[in-house]
Amino acid sequence: MDTLRGVVGLWNLGMMLVALATLLWFGYWVFLRKFLRARRIANLRLRRIMDENTSPVIGDDRPGE
Repeated sequence: MDTLRGVVGLWNLGMMLVALATLLWFGYWVFLRKFLRARRIANLRLRRIMDENTSPVIGDDRPGE
C-alpha cells in the first residue's frame, strides 16, 4: 500500500510539473509575442520618423540650411 501511495505521489508531482510548465510556456508565448510585436511597430515608427526628418523637403528653395 505504501508503494502505491509513493507511485501516486510521484504521478501527482509529475502532473503538477507538467501543468506548471504548460502555463509558463503559454505565458512566454503570448507575452513575448506581444512584446516583440510592440517593439517591431515602435522600430518601424522610429525609422519612418527618421526618414522623414532626413529626406529633403520638396519646394524648399532656401539656401544652405
